[in-house]
Amino acid sequence: MLLVDADGPEPVRNGARELAVFLTPEPRAEAKEVEETIEGMLLRLEEFCSLTDMIRSDTSQILEENIPLLKTKVAEMRGIYAKVDRLEVRPG
Repeated sequence: MLLVDADGPEPVRNGARELAVFLTPEPRAEAKEVEETIEGMLLRLEEFCSLTDMIRSDTSQILEENIPLLKTKVAEMRGIYAKVDRLEVRPG
């Protein structure tokens, strides 16, 4: 590699180009790093979507099954409390 030549500027330019090529990182390595980062982000996004689907499913189950069941049990308990109150009022 010839950087300085008294005959003219062309060898200097050639030397500078060679040095630039030598110092420039290989694009494949950078592309691989970016690809790995994107893959990691996509994996996290997939996990997040799975988590939100699970939460949505659990919420639907609570709203459709558990809350109506609880309302039924509350109504039963109110009936039991009313019976207990009537029994307490009777002279014994």
